[in-house]
Amino acid sequence: MPLLLLATVHFLAPVGSSVYDFTKKFYTVSYYNSETGLYNKGIDDGYLVAFWVVLFTFIRIIMMDFLFTPFAKASGLKGKDALRFSEQAWACLYAIVFWTLGMVSTLFVKKSLLLIN
Repeated sequence: MPLLLLATVHFLAPVGSSVYDFTKKFYTVSYYNSETGLYNKGIDDGYLVAFWVVLFTFIRIIMMDFLFTPFAKASGLKGKDALRFSEQAWACLYAIVFWTLGMVSTLFVKKSLLLIN
């Protein structure tokens, strides 16, 4: 629900307003350096990190409650075994998806960018 509220406020606020500028911190990387074309670190990066933590927690809950746990129960697992199965299934799915994205993304990134601090 908080993610939906944040998205609604962000997309309904006029561009350039103080509300839009605040909610933009949750969706974009801050501290762009136009001279180098890179981004610096700063306190506003916490908004983006918090957004992704909440989003992945929400995705995990949805996947476990509506996909993995019903599958485990349909397979005959009950109680703690069904919960354990759904946790392991989430960990496996997460590892497969992000390992694959990590490996594939190196094909499309300039090799020199991989060595930047």
